[in-house]
Amino acid sequence: IMEIDVYNFTIEGVPNDYKEKFRYRCTPNSDLSHCLSDSVYNDQERRLLREYREKMDTIMKLNGNTIGGPNHSKRINEYIQCSNSIDSIVQRNFPFDPKKIIYFKKSNGNYKYGLTNQSDAWDGVHIIDCQTICDTLTMTFSAQKWYLIDLSKQAHHINRLYFKFEEGGEIEQHYINYIQYL
Repeated sequence: IMEIDVYNFTIEGVPNDYKEKFRYRCTPNSDLSHCLSDSVYNDQERRLLREYREKMDTIMKLNGNTIGGPNHSKRINEYIQCSNSIDSIVQRNFPFDPKKIIYFKKSNGNYKYGLTNQSDAWDGVHIIDCQTICDTLTMTFSAQKWYLIDLSKQAHHINRLYFKFEEGGEIEQHYINYIQYL
């Protein structure tokens, strides 16, 4: 969910040129294991996770920082085994049960909100700042400001909801659904 400053609109009144002011992300707890791990993992799990990650880093270096393909198969089975073990520990401690309804002002159980920072290291992916994690959305919606909810999970399939609250409490909204061909 982003607050956006809109500079111009399409003929239909949909925000066309805008700049993001800030972004809150609603994400499954399992994607936040790096933030929530200290309060969840026991000592043995922490040790195993550290050991598996170190092995995976070593194997990546042995393979020229790539996995798969010709000449990049040194200890690949061990890499996969470590990755599966990490996934198993994360899944046991952060089970995920997808929900059809996500609430703003009520706890969502398996989801949390957080303010994001754009990461150059992750190709522009917006990563939640661990210090801002909350059970509910802490931002306040204001009248006459535009917001955007990006509902997309895939890079080429776009689902967006633009909306703003009018002074009288009415909501102006525009839902966009299209496939972007690269």
